Amino acid sequence: MSPSASSHVLGLQSSKAISDALETLFQQQSQTRLYHLQDRLQNAKKGNKKVEDYLAEIKGIADKLAAINHPVKESELVT
Repeated sequence: MSPSASSHVLGLQSSKAISDALETLFQQQSQTRLYHLQDRLQNAKKGNKKVEDYLAEIKGIADKLAAINHPVKESELVT
């Protein structure tokens, strides 16, 4: 267990309490990651990047969203 995760369960007396605390912690982190990735996708700009690099960035974000069970529809990617 990572030091940051263990600090959230230090002093808890039962495995149920530890499990509940870890579930809450990771659920909050997952939600934060979801919002962060969605924001990155919505605000992605080509700028002075090559088209290939820009599209690779978009695909990378979409792949990360799919990995956390929030796939992006192809029509949304085009938009």
